[in-house]
Amino acid sequence: MAGKGRTPLTPQQVDAIRIMVANKKSNGAIATSLGLKKSTVAYVAAIARRPNGPARKDNRGRPKALSERELRGLRRLVKDVPFASVADIAEKLSAERTSAAAGPSLRPVPVYTVRRAVKGLGLSSCAPAKKPFVSPANMVKRMQWGKHHESWTYYWAFVFFSDESSFLVRQPQARRVWQQSGQRYTSANLRRTFKSGRESVMSGGGSRRLGARRWCGWGGP
Repeated sequence: MAGKGRTPLTPQQVDAIRIMVANKKSNGAIATSLGLKKSTVAYVAAIARRPNGPARKDNRGRPKALSERELRGLRRLVKDVPFASVADIAEKLSAERTSAAAGPSLRPVPVYTVRRAVKGLGLSSCAPAKKPFVSPANMVKRMQWGKHHESWTYYWAFVFFSDESSFLVRQPQARRVWQQSGQRYTSANLRRTFKSGRESVMSGGGSRRLGARRWCGWGGP
């Protein structure tokens, strides 16, 4: 049968034990005064009686599955490859663990441990926001075009605007991405979409400010 853990103490009880220790009270007297077990009082009293030394770390309980160094490495892995699955992350983390100083003596990291640790870092598995793919070269061209025409005012009234959109008939399966709150539209978390390889219906249209001239057309999949 597993033994019972130490009774948790409130900050007020801990302060009272320290004051009584400073007044040279015994553990039994402190326990009787506060209505606690003597074994519960003994731990806090021993720390309070230690002369000017640092408080001893409480190492009781099950050790953490991942060290602080491994948690930092885990955060780096997820940040570098936000679309990686939990299994892929666990495999890379295990490879780093076995290649460390401890060598192959360390066990591989289970997938469920990685999943719990990633959530503990404040990351959630979400469906990525979609954005039409624009190459870096076209980004530069669009910016240049916009700056060149930013002074237009009256001339825009004579420009005929046209565009087209495709509507999916069947939604393709999408991968999920690890992201923190407020980072949905971060560049690394976006899933680029393309106009090929999809079952869709295309729609196009155009308009001009003067003359109320409009055109609309429909295309097949």
